[in-house]
Amino acid sequence: MRLSGLLRFLALIFAVVSTWLFIREYINFNIKTLRLPRWIGSAHKNSSQLVKTKCGLSKSCPDNFFAFKIVSGAANVVGPTMCFEDQMIMSPVKNNVGRGLNIVLVDGTKGAVLTQKSFDMYSGDASLLEKFLKEISGDMLVLVASYDDPGTKMTEEIRKLFSTLGSAHAEQLGFRDSWVFLGAQNLQSKSPFEQFLKNNPETNKYDGWPELLELEKWEQPWDMESAEGPPVLCRLPLLETKPSWVDASSPELASVRGSSGAGCLWREQKLRLHSTSKKIEKTSAG
Repeated sequence: MRLSGLLRFLALIFAVVSTWLFIREYINFNIKTLRLPRWIGSAHKNSSQLVKTKCGLSKSCPDNFFAFKIVSGAANVVGPTMCFEDQMIMSPVKNNVGRGLNIVLVDGTKGAVLTQKSFDMYSGDASLLEKFLKEISGDMLVLVASYDDPGTKMTEEIRKLFSTLGSAHAEQLGFRDSWVFLGAQNLQSKSPFEQFLKNNPETNKYDGWPELLELEKWEQPWDMESAEGPPVLCRLPLLETKPSWVDASSPELASVRGSSGAGCLWREQKLRLHSTSKKIEKTSAG
C-alpha cells in the first residue's frame, strides 16, 4: 500500500515538473516572439487604409467634383434613395419618398440642397409637377428617381420640360418604367447622367416591374483640354472661363443602361461620367 502511494506521489511530481518545463521552454518563448505592440500597430495600419467615400461610392471623387448617387425604387416595395455630397436627401429610412417621381433640386454652384418633392404619377395631379418644373432656374441641378409608376399621368408638356433639362428618355417614360436622371437647364445636348429601363413582361426581374441595376465601376476623366468640336454631349456654361466638352461618342456612355446612377459631377457645372453598369442580383423585390 505504501509502495503504491509512493509511486503515485512520484508520478505527480514528474507531471508537475514536466508541465513546468514545457511552459518555460515553449509557452514563454512564444509569448516573447509574438509582440502585442506589433499586432496593435498592424491593426491600426490596416484600419487607416479604409477610406470613407461620399455617398458610399466605390472610389473618391477627384477634387472640384460633386459626389452623387441616385437609386430608383425596386418595384413597389423599396423606395428610391438620393445622395449628394454625402448628404442622404431622400430615402425610405427618412420616410420622404413617394410613388411616382422623386425630385431634388441642388444649387449647382455651391452644392446646397434647395428642395425635394415627390409627385404621384399614378393618381395624383400632374399639373403640380408641370408647375414645379417650369420654376427650375438655370443654376440648379435636377436629380430624379422613379418609384413604382412614374408614367401614367405623364403629359407631353412634362416630357418636353424634362427633355429641356437634358433627358433622352422622358419621351418614352411609361407605366412602371424605372428611371433615374441628373440634368440641368441650358445643356447643348443630352445629359450623360441618365438611366432608363422599360417595363417589359418578357424581361422584367420582378412581377410587373423591371429589375434594379447599379452603377459602381469608375472610369478615368476625359482630357477636357484636348476635346475638339462635335460630337458634343453637353456643356453647362456657369462659372466657366472657357468651354468644356464631353465626347458623346465615348463607348462608356454608349454601354451604360439601368435604373440607378452614381458618380462625380464637376463642381463648376461641367458634366462628366465615371461609371459603367453593374447588375445587382436580387431574388425578390425586397
